[in-house]
Amino acid sequence: ELEKKGFITMYDIDRHFVRPITKGLGCSLALLMNQSMPRKSTIMLSHAWGEEAQETAEALEAFCHANRVRFDTPVWFCVFSIYQP
Repeated sequence: ELEKKGFITMYDIDRHFVRPITKGLGCSLALLMNQSMPRKSTIMLSHAWGEEAQETAEALEAFCHANRVRFDTPVWFCVFSIYQP
């Protein structure tokens, strides 16, 4: 199944997207995208960066659905919430 989806980790997302976008800005991607109205997170997501990113997304979606978490609920997701210099 991983061959079908590809195997992209949070390390890959950080290296190819998060760091280039936030380089030299001194703020996380989450803050960069919400500068005009920063919000405090109400859920903290804990995961391993080496796991497959699609599985993480699917697990988060299933959790939110099962627990009736609203789509606009702020989630603390380390790769996006911590500045990655």
